[in-house]
Amino acid sequence: MLQVAEVLLLMCCLGVCSAYMVFIAGTVKTVLVPPVVTSPALMAITQNQLILPLLGLMIPLTFISLAGLSFISVMGNVSVVVGMCYVAYYALSLPANPAIAAPLINLDAFSTYFGPIAILFFVHFTFPSISSSMTDRTQFLSAAKKVYWL
Repeated sequence: MLQVAEVLLLMCCLGVCSAYMVFIAGTVKTVLVPPVVTSPALMAITQNQLILPLLGLMIPLTFISLAGLSFISVMGNVSVVVGMCYVAYYALSLPANPAIAAPLINLDAFSTYFGPIAILFFVHFTFPSISSSMTDRTQFLSAAKKVYWL
């Protein structure tokens, strides 16, 4: 049974990595292609065509020490907080409109609010730790079904 769990965990990791590579390729295409690249041939590159060259850049990173990246990670967190503060400041500077102050909630469209990549990461990184910390692991499937039903 342990080998089955390890194979499923490996498949989960590969799924997360492939989704992350698609996310990176989409981001690169969005950020670099229209404003930076002006060649018509390069502008025609699709997101899927960017994945293989990006893998060529990402795979060598697994063989080097990335200990110095903790500072970059901190700076990334700081930039996210600064960005969130700016968005909050901008939103609070807009005139109040009670008609849009309380948006209607449509639980059927929850994944569009949260984003499919965020849901993918949430599920793949939280469920194994939840399952492993349960006192009665046989109840995990039942609990997961209840969460999805809600």
